[in-house]
Amino acid sequence: MNTNEADILYGEACRIIGEKAFAFAQEGIETNKAIIANSLREELRQVKESRIQERKSLILAIQLLEGSIENESVAKNDSKAQKDNISAAREEKEKHR
Repeated sequence: MNTNEADILYGEACRIIGEKAFAFAQEGIETNKAIIANSLREELRQVKESRIQERKSLILAIQLLEGSIENESVAKNDSKAQKDNISAAREEKEKHR
């Protein structure tokens, strides 16, 4: 994955997190990282396998919230390419710190 793709994936994951947090706030629901991650995990279960980019973004968003890019409970069934994408996104995350 090139840097531009990693930037896009990281940006999309951050957008997803923000959108979910805002949705909870609009409903008056107090939340935290774990609650948002669980909500995104449920959303991930409903996303069709053919929607690869959406799945990648959701997986990365969950992993960013949990602070663990190599979270096996989310990524254990993903392909090597997916794990490479996550590694590239992790490098991108480090650049933004």
